[in-house]
Amino acid sequence: MALFIKCSAPAVTNGILIFQGKVEKDTRLEDGDPVFIWSSETKGGIGLAMKGHLKIPASATKRSTLTVEISNDKPKSSLTNDRLDKERDQQKLPPGLWDKVRGFAHQRAVALDPDEAAYFDSYFTESASWSIDNAPIVLLHGIGLTRYDGTLDGFVPGGFKFAVAHGYGHEVFNFKPYRGRCYGYMEIPGRENEDEEWIGNSLSLEKVGADRGDASVGGVLAVWTAPDPERRGRIVVGWYKNATLYRTSQTPQGQHAKARIFEEDVCTYRVSAKAEDCRLLTPEERVLLLPGGGVSDMPGRSNIFYLCDKEAPIARKLEKRLRAFIKGDTVEPTAKPLPIGTLQQDLERRKKIEKAAVDLVWSHFEDLDYTIEDLQKYNVGYDLRAIRGDEVLCIEVKGRSGTDVIADFTVNEYNHINMATAGKYPNGDSYRICIVTDALTEGPGSELHHFRCWRQKGEDVEWRRVDGTGRLIFEDRVAARGSISED
Repeated sequence: MALFIKCSAPAVTNGILIFQGKVEKDTRLEDGDPVFIWSSETKGGIGLAMKGHLKIPASATKRSTLTVEISNDKPKSSLTNDRLDKERDQQKLPPGLWDKVRGFAHQRAVALDPDEAAYFDSYFTESASWSIDNAPIVLLHGIGLTRYDGTLDGFVPGGFKFAVAHGYGHEVFNFKPYRGRCYGYMEIPGRENEDEEWIGNSLSLEKVGADRGDASVGGVLAVWTAPDPERRGRIVVGWYKNATLYRTSQTPQGQHAKARIFEEDVCTYRVSAKAEDCRLLTPEERVLLLPGGGVSDMPGRSNIFYLCDKEAPIARKLEKRLRAFIKGDTVEPTAKPLPIGTLQQDLERRKKIEKAAVDLVWSHFEDLDYTIEDLQKYNVGYDLRAIRGDEVLCIEVKGRSGTDVIADFTVNEYNHINMATAGKYPNGDSYRICIVTDALTEGPGSELHHFRCWRQKGEDVEWRRVDGTGRLIFEDRVAARGSISED
């Protein structure tokens, strides 16, 4: 555990500082703990002054004497009260650190959490350039959600015990920034303590380059995956660049804890990163499907997978695809193009509505970097085929002149819908329904409603929008009709 000491005039003799003052209650002290020294500016000090290591720990009594071996390192830049205030206003400080520095009197010592210690340590080390190309990759698997912002839209519990039992998971805040940082959680095997609190096992940070006993490690590329709501396997939903991974579960304190309360439960975390380095993909951008269980050197059922620790060719191939995808490079699709056929006939107005609808859907997926194939001329049961990464979307497009989200389906189209509903769609492709309302309205009046099949264990299969909202209900006729139900 790192320690913060605020004192009036630190006197160092032969590399040793003797501190006499108050150690905050319940502070655990061990030989070798890192120590950061702050000399009080109201007493003529300079702010953050030096760092060292604890040599002779004392018990956390009201008045204690601590012996600190000071390193030769000096701060690379100045950190004073004024700068600390600016960092707080810009939301660059770890939660609670400002109170520890500005709110404490001098001659005090208090424990620092890993984020706070890393913040101080950054002033003593030259910042190394972080790169996607060489950062160690760790895959983190959690529940499926649309936004991860404290709401349960698009909730897919997968096989996670806590989520299945409680109807939510601590991942609910994974992409909701707090004071300039995101804090992420994944369920780790462990046990419940006497207070029925879940205690997850420690992470093997040595696989990411940490030393044995380190509480955390930085510079990680943390890639988040979640259960695919339609197919078996896990899909990439986002990532944290230059992230900090913690060996044990971290419990937020103070205002941070209040901000992470869900269903009267304070949500813990295992990884953090600057909000500007975090990216959550929209449902339609989630196109990379990881190989399923039973494949050697692949994640399988593990909720944390140290990809950086694997040397097998299949692992290196996955690593290459992930780095390219995150950098925004073109990711070679696994699906092959299909041939194009002949034109279908329709009434003039119907043709205009359908063309406007197809144009809007085409532009939508093209903007998401999908490769689009036009299959309207071929009576295959859908209009467009969109390919990106491992995702192959067979899209049936329906246009409406009004605002009602409703559509008629031919027998062929309805057969495809039934195959997807039964989980028997050919080649593992994904059948989609895109209904465009107000299709002939120019400007922002037209609206795209994108539906997919939602399949959850123990629940009925439903067709919902890709963000989990709205339910498309089918009414059997000569062919079929689908209408949306908001619930």
